[in-house]
Amino acid sequence: GEAMCEPVLPADYETETGVLWKAVFTDVPDDGNCLMHAVWKGLGELLKHYPDLRIPGEKALPENAALFRKQALADMTADPIYRGAVANQLQLWLSVDCDLLFSLEDFFCMPPSFQSEIVDLNMQVQQAGADPSTLEMPPLVDAYIASLSEVQTDSGRDFFLPLGELELEALCRNLRIRLQVVKTEALDVIAAASKRAHPVPENLVTEVLSAVASHVASLKAAGPAEGSEGGVVEALDLVLLYLNNIAEHPGEPKFRSVKAANAALVSKVTSKPAGDALLKAVGFQLDAEAGAWVMHDASETLEAARQVLQDALAAEGELTRAVDPRTIRPEHIYDRSGGVEGSDSQDPAEAAVHARRIVRVLNVRTNHYQVHLPRPP
Repeated sequence: GEAMCEPVLPADYETETGVLWKAVFTDVPDDGNCLMHAVWKGLGELLKHYPDLRIPGEKALPENAALFRKQALADMTADPIYRGAVANQLQLWLSVDCDLLFSLEDFFCMPPSFQSEIVDLNMQVQQAGADPSTLEMPPLVDAYIASLSEVQTDSGRDFFLPLGELELEALCRNLRIRLQVVKTEALDVIAAASKRAHPVPENLVTEVLSAVASHVASLKAAGPAEGSEGGVVEALDLVLLYLNNIAEHPGEPKFRSVKAANAALVSKVTSKPAGDALLKAVGFQLDAEAGAWVMHDASETLEAARQVLQDALAAEGELTRAVDPRTIRPEHIYDRSGGVEGSDSQDPAEAAVHARRIVRVLNVRTNHYQVHLPRPP
């Protein structure tokens, strides 16, 4: 019981993976291709900072997430293992009772035109008693993959269909990555464990909390000010981002200073009542001469301030901000390796590289993801 709840220590995770990692998840644009955007960004940053993790002959990643998706699906189209798995899935769809089809999640997500095609074939199979395995599958497999490649539109918003288990397995196999999806249902346990991995003296937390609480309440009561962006969550999120940057780069003064005229800072924080006071409460001071908010001494109260803001965001429903992804225990993660890891044919050196090609993502809400990014060595 208790041991199961103990967090992985960040230093241990970084030693095990041979990679330095950020202490937070990073948002990915909600562009209708969010999971693939997260994988593209995570793998791209990993290979940029740790070129020793490149596989000999590996192609450069496409320049954006949409092209990355297109390339990945083209690779799957040519992948016999994936095509065989899709053919098996399609045969299952043709052989079950037609009424059951729409209760299958992968089928339910397909576009209506493809669903109609499958329903028609299903009825032929059921009524004529035909054997689905005798049907011409390659064109049907191609039609299935094409539907995953096409932009769908709903209520004026463009999006791609979510990728299913077969696609994620093929993606991991073809890219030689370990895709780790954090179990969202365990988020409160994970957040509590993350806090234990970063112990802070209680008196410091109490001190910062008493300084911050009234300003958070004022921001919340004020709501979005005219000409400003967002409410209390956006304000706290931005200030927490600054504190995280300072914590991650303790020896670099540039991270301890933010221009007072910074558009995001003005829009989300200082244009609001209590915005300036919040910055002072977490340790920033306004240097009028430099025209910047500066934290002269990234002191012992830094961790306490981070924890207080994380708790305030968690109270607003933003629990992911309270999670240090490095502390998550293996049982709270779906770890996919595409069947590559541990296969007898893999060379030990290759296996060691593959084990470290990690993309860890968090499914925040339906089809919206955050990704855990590496830091430069």
